Amino acid sequence: MKALRKWTAVLLIIAIVVLLNSVGSYVPGKVDLTAQKLYTLSDGSKAILDKLSEPITLKYYFSRSLDTLPIYVKNYATRVEDMLRNYQRASGGRIRLELIDPKPDTAETEEAISQGLTGQPLQTGETVYFGLVAQCADQQQAIPFIAPQREPFIEYDISQLIYQVQNTKRPKLGIITALPIFGDFRNMRSMQEMPREYVFVSELRKRYEVTQVTGDTLPGDLDVLAVIQPGVVSEPLEYDIDQFILSGKPVFIAVDPSSVVQKQGMQQQMMMGGASPGMGSSNLPRLFEKYGIDYDPNRIVGDRTFATRIQMDRNLPPLPIVTYLTMDAFPPESPASSELKTMNFIESGYFSLKPDSGLTLNPLAVSSTESGTLATDLLMANQPDEIVKFFKSDGQVRTIAGIVSGKFKTAFPEGKPKPAPKEGETTPAADPTATDAPALKESTGKSTLVLVADTDFITDTFSVRVANAMGYMIVQPINDNLAFVSNTVDLLAGSQDLISLRGKGVAQRPFKLVLAMEQKAQLTYQAREDELKAKRAEVEAELTKLQDQYKNVGALVAPPEVEAAIEKYSVEKARIGTELREIRKKLREKVEDLQLTLSAANLLAAPLLITAFGIAFFIERSKRQKSKRA
Repeated sequence: MKALRKWTAVLLIIAIVVLLNSVGSYVPGKVDLTAQKLYTLSDGSKAILDKLSEPITLKYYFSRSLDTLPIYVKNYATRVEDMLRNYQRASGGRIRLELIDPKPDTAETEEAISQGLTGQPLQTGETVYFGLVAQCADQQQAIPFIAPQREPFIEYDISQLIYQVQNTKRPKLGIITALPIFGDFRNMRSMQEMPREYVFVSELRKRYEVTQVTGDTLPGDLDVLAVIQPGVVSEPLEYDIDQFILSGKPVFIAVDPSSVVQKQGMQQQMMMGGASPGMGSSNLPRLFEKYGIDYDPNRIVGDRTFATRIQMDRNLPPLPIVTYLTMDAFPPESPASSELKTMNFIESGYFSLKPDSGLTLNPLAVSSTESGTLATDLLMANQPDEIVKFFKSDGQVRTIAGIVSGKFKTAFPEGKPKPAPKEGETTPAADPTATDAPALKESTGKSTLVLVADTDFITDTFSVRVANAMGYMIVQPINDNLAFVSNTVDLLAGSQDLISLRGKGVAQRPFKLVLAMEQKAQLTYQAREDELKAKRAEVEAELTKLQDQYKNVGALVAPPEVEAAIEKYSVEKARIGTELREIRKKLREKVEDLQLTLSAANLLAAPLLITAFGIAFFIERSKRQKSKRA
């Protein structure tokens, strides 16, 4: 009797676990037990939702009714839907979610296309739609296609979409620079060539109101500031930059210990007697020193791993140039660098944070362990291919580009500096731009700047290939340098809340057996597709032969042989197309069944082991009790 009660208790426990699991799937609240909190909104996303001033409608388009979709796409789509429901719950009713299945030849498909979504063709000939549209009042923004490759940044993409649809005004970007990026005549290679601005400026103009900052003050309406190879910066302007950073507005800074482009311009001007020699070095010493940023304008990075091979002599093989870096590995955590493939840095510097800075550095581009440093003086007396004889790696990893954030202390604790008196004045004139606003002593909140220890990478010479075809300028990127600039400026201009978001990893852990089956299915499908193409070629050849035989007859109606061949071709094509779809569907079903079986086994393994342990425990306990009685 007691044994029966024990077994009944075990069965009841199992039944309760199954029942709770079934009921829990219908409960709106869920607990995220994943290691990277894949299904939990970050604080940055919650802050963006808290600031919503108008209701937003999110239209989620996914072709869920397609039978031929890979299982990983379906699983990823489910994760996106779960994430969107989290946004809806956290918005306090300010977000309305619509789920739409754009089936072929329906109004939903036409609507998806009209709202900017991009359908992706499958090998079966069908088209899958997988995108998101955000609507707020009369504004609309869209993610044309939610690529599975962007899974680690799906939260960032959705939050950015929500932020953009409520902030449609183009941000104003101010640029301080000594480089001819705005089409300075120093950028001309001949008298026949009209000066033009750099490509990265033209690209930024598509999304920002770009203005060049000149003089000793910053315009008061800037949203983002870029300081690129600044040259000599006056104290009043440096003070404005300091206050801009402390106010929480984002800044992009690019300095360079050895600007190749600027040195080339100096050499041309020296030949015409218009410039004095210089190394093309730039620095913001007062700001960097006070902020705790360690940057040496007299040393550059060399790297054997990322050295670029350049053909210096047509009679010799390409030589590795350790000061010309071709980088192909970037930290995956930040949206600014996660999808970069290659970048080029030319005679770049490096930087780090001092231990007492109190700031945080998130690297975006770093050297390998085969890096070292070289004095910039060596560049004056040696060709790039000769520098290698002075180079020694020291095993250290150096940061070339990164995001510096935190609470900054002012570089001007004594307040705003007085402007220097102009020529002929004994005392400086009153500053017409001066205000009664007190000087900030530290960041009002969290301040962020992107710092890059190179400026050549941003120039046309090392980022794009420009050609003129019939009066039109054709631009072809040669690396991801401009993509990096766009990513970082967009990240800075978006929101401090967006900057805080990081990649979270992926939810799916692939089973090797499933992948092998999918590859086998793909090979089978490809073989059938090749067979179809071969048969189609045979039929078309037969048609051509028949048409050539009767082309001189002049009949308005095709001969019976041609009509029969056409009919045969059409029937055969339709039959094989149907067969291909059925084969792929069956193979997909097998893969999905195996996926479900493995997933179920993976999920049930722990409960079954616990149950087995419990049963073994009760059996062992019963034996002990019986032995005591005996």
